[in-house]
Amino acid sequence: MSMEDEDKKAFHKYALAYNLKKQHSLEDLSLINREKRYVIYARRSTTDEARQQESIPAQVEKCEEFAKRNNLQVVNIIREEKSAKKAGRRDKFTEMLKEIKEGHTYNSILAWHPDRLARNMKESGEIMDMIDSGILADLKFVSFTFNNDSAGFYCYGNMVVDLVEADPKFIPQVSYKDFLSVQNLKKDRVTYHNTEDFLPFRDLVKCADCNCYMIPGRSTSKSKQRYLYVTCSNTECRKKNRQKNEKTSSIRGKVLVDSAIEFLSSNLDINKDLYNDTIREIRKSKASEINELEKTLSTTKANKTKYDKVELSLEKMLFEDETSELLAKKMKDILAKIDKCINEINELEESIAEKEIDLELELPSYDRFVNFFENAVTVLKNTEDPELIDRIVKLVFLNIYVGGKKVLAYDLQEPFSSYVKLKFLHGVEDGT
Repeated sequence: MSMEDEDKKAFHKYALAYNLKKQHSLEDLSLINREKRYVIYARRSTTDEARQQESIPAQVEKCEEFAKRNNLQVVNIIREEKSAKKAGRRDKFTEMLKEIKEGHTYNSILAWHPDRLARNMKESGEIMDMIDSGILADLKFVSFTFNNDSAGFYCYGNMVVDLVEADPKFIPQVSYKDFLSVQNLKKDRVTYHNTEDFLPFRDLVKCADCNCYMIPGRSTSKSKQRYLYVTCSNTECRKKNRQKNEKTSSIRGKVLVDSAIEFLSSNLDINKDLYNDTIREIRKSKASEINELEKTLSTTKANKTKYDKVELSLEKMLFEDETSELLAKKMKDILAKIDKCINEINELEESIAEKEIDLELELPSYDRFVNFFENAVTVLKNTEDPELIDRIVKLVFLNIYVGGKKVLAYDLQEPFSSYVKLKFLHGVEDGT
């Protein structure tokens, strides 16, 4: 397989995983993709048996027909005999809105007509506010059309696609290799207003005394030169050092950069066979992690299917039993289990997607790996761009441990970590 084919394969794997991760992100933010569960609200305005005596049963029946016709999931039915002209007089209505806000059982309302739901400005406004804020996922009426389709809930342009396959005439402006390289640089990037605001080495350098992350800052030397430093800000750690008459861990940014350059320079001669062995071992380990997550995902999906069947049988019973509180409790319990499964499924699928993305971004080919070492050393020696320095250093180091004013140890990112370990085990010190 050629280098270009390898890059294309890596791109397609990245795109598949990225799109799945982005889909979950959009589902969290978009009302249109929420799983809608409806409560039927049926009301009549009088307790007089001579008037509207079949009004509530008729409303429920028509709502049931509407739900079946439109494939809506009904999980509860609320029947109330109270006037809606004045706010605050309907206990069941108030309890229904509270339940929606808490989000335990249902998040959408189905009623025969808007005047069955509210006939005063206060309660009508409360319902509309719940829709606007996303608390109420949907509102439907059998005899009245209500559209909840704000353009703000839609999002376009968030998918990664291979336009070369979609349109053979399309001429890409960047190669698959360059695209993946840029994505790797963008990964975990923090955006600041401008370069002067940016302080590198956040969440990277740890104090060897307390194991807390050290904080970057800027200062001015006696010669009026501005410089970057990283210091331990742990109050307890500083106090202990004062008691021992020892200085708090603090280090200049230049020392950190020089350490990174020294590490990269000392590893410029990369043994190709050893590196490829390293990649195989890492892929095997990561594939095993993904496999375990996929097994858990399969089990969770099976549990959700089982709970869905129970929920469906309870839903059918709703229209046959008008008063059973036990039935409502069973429905609430089973929906809680379904929600838990849905959350676990989303988390598992996102974890799998992230690991698959990392698999493609973090494990470059031998040629790209060597190219990185050569270019990284040159860039670190010549650039003063703090963002670029931060990105390059964090591509190599997971953590850097500082004691006093020296770098004492470090944890490496993959594939650097595994390569160095394998290099040591094989006794390959000169890269040959």
